[in-house]
Formats: sequence, C-alpha cells, structure tokens
Amino acid sequence: MALTLTYLTQIWHNFSRSQIFPYITLLAWILPLLIFHSQQNSLMAHDEGLYATRARLMFESGNWIHPWSDPHHKTPGEYWIIAIYYSLFGISEFSVRFPNMIFGIDCMFLLYKIGQIILKKKVAKLLGLLELFFM
Repeated sequence: MALTLTYLTQIWHNFSRSQIFPYITLLAWILPLLIFHSQQNSLMAHDEGLYATRARLMFESGNWIHPWSDPHHKTPGEYWIIAIYYSLFGISEFSVRFPNMIFGIDCMFLLYKIGQIILKKKVAKLLGLLELFFM
C-alpha cells in the first residue's frame, strides 16, 4: 500500500511539473463554466442572434460571399465559421456558441502564455483565470 502511494505521489509530482499541467488546470476551470453557463443566456443578447441569423442565411442560400441584398459593414469571417458549424452539427444554439467557446479557450491560453513570458508562472495562471470573468 505504501509503495503504491509513493508511486502515485511520484507520478503526480512529475505531472504537476510538466509543461502541459497549467493548460490542463485552466481547461478544468473553464470547461464547466462554458458548458453549464452557455444555455442560460438566449441568442438575443447583443449581436449573437444577428450573427446566427446572417450565418443561417448564408448557409441556406448557398451564397457564402454576399447573401444579403443591402450592403453590409462586416466581413463575413465569423458568419463563415458559424455556417461551417451549421453544416457540421445542424442548425442549433450549440452550433452558434461552440466557435465562441473554442475562441474563448484559445484566448485564455494565449493570455496565460503572454503572462508567462512577461510575468511569473503563478501570476500568469491567475491572469488566465481572471480572463474567465470577462468572457
């Protein structure tokens, strides 16, 4: 029993010193928040519903360059991403929100990496966690 505990302690020590450990802990903090909090808000908030509608028009019409009749002020990159997820997962709230979740996780990792370069590792991890409050 003591040998097993010593072995597990050694594995945990090696894992906690690895390069990937901070990313896994940040991911463990953010995934439950993203998964359980995303269904509480409707798509009517801010521009999310508008982007979903425009991406759906783009997806259903088959015109991925300029499906609307009036001139438009925004480049279609975000609409393309949402429309691609429509084709992968069908037309649903999940298809609209999943790209934003992925980009939120990427932004958190990027903020951690920048903080790691400029500051210490522990402060960078706190900076990555602080980003959760602004998502």
